[in-house]
Amino acid sequence: MTAIRLVQLATAFGLVATTAVADVMPPVPESYETAGDLAGLCAMSPNSQQAQFCLGYIVGIADSMPATSLEGRGRCGPRGFVSAQLVDVVRDWLAQHDALRDRPAAAVVADALADRFTCRR
Repeated sequence: MTAIRLVQLATAFGLVATTAVADVMPPVPESYETAGDLAGLCAMSPNSQQAQFCLGYIVGIADSMPATSLEGRGRCGPRGFVSAQLVDVVRDWLAQHDALRDRPAAAVVADALADRFTCRR
């Protein structure tokens, strides 16, 4: 078998394998949570697993803000606040921006926190 034929077979096998995997793997969603999903979780009893997920989600976004631009948002994040206060900020912001409930939760949380906690230079 010639080298060219081996390359052709390897390429064909790679295309078949890639196509087979693509057919089996589900598409990756743009966002795992919407702002509406998160608002529902945040509205649960404070000791519920859902509310704890809400808290962790919001704190995770807040912690990442200084390290990333989060789609153009400032690199500042909230400092000196307890976690529950961050949830209150996001909950209040979502109540005032109900039209954004279908947007990705991470982007909306970042907007809420960036709106409330502006950068100090």
